[in-house]
Amino acid sequence: MNDLESYIKLMKNAMAEKLFFLDVIDIYKFDNIVDFGCANGELLKCIYHNCKTKFIGYDNMPQMIDIALKEQSADQKNLYFTKNYADISNLSGKNLIILSSVLHENEKNNVSFDSILNLLSKFDTIIIRDMYFNNKLDENFNIENRTILKEKINSKIFTDFEEKYGKISSFKQYAHLLLKYDYTKNWENELLEDYFSFDFDKLIKKLSELNYEIKFYSHEVLKFKQQKIKTELGIDFNIPTHLKLILKRK
Repeated sequence: MNDLESYIKLMKNAMAEKLFFLDVIDIYKFDNIVDFGCANGELLKCIYHNCKTKFIGYDNMPQMIDIALKEQSADQKNLYFTKNYADISNLSGKNLIILSSVLHENEKNNVSFDSILNLLSKFDTIIIRDMYFNNKLDENFNIENRTILKEKINSKIFTDFEEKYGKISSFKQYAHLLLKYDYTKNWENELLEDYFSFDFDKLIKKLSELNYEIKFYSHEVLKFKQQKIKTELGIDFNIPTHLKLILKRK
């Protein structure tokens, strides 16, 4: 990644929205809380509480873990960051896992659906926040939307996107580009991430077969992104693109 500082700043913009689960469940009743794909550890540091709960951040990017450790306060005794997958895959006790904007990266990182399902099934409660598109919305796409985007977005980003994902001819592609057009400093990396690639409907079905039930579900427009698009591009963006989900083992 070319510009970690810029990437971290963009992630922080959505932090309040990522913490939706604090209004739904008591996370401090768990023995272990894992943030899978923790980046610089900002989310765990936001929810950290000096109690019996152990907070564990895992990320497969060593430089992110290095930043998380460097920025960790000395008094955060039960907060840990690791690059070792084994540290989170066989925990004892009552455990919770958080996956915030990471599952859509599976395809890019060659992580299989089955391996994710296997990991999640080891946790009592699963919190997910990620990009999700309802394909029913692709009906009646107005091709003029593509022309508007082409006029307003950086030409290289627009061209690169269509070369990677094909000519914009659906609301899915339209929403995809609007969610990532502003990652200019890390564009080469961001371009490779297919935001809507993960099959959450399949995941929910498989987890229900493993005796999990949905405790919270929301599919909505990302408000701060909606405002940014309106301010910068003058486009009214009302397409729900973000899934918030909490599943609990029965």
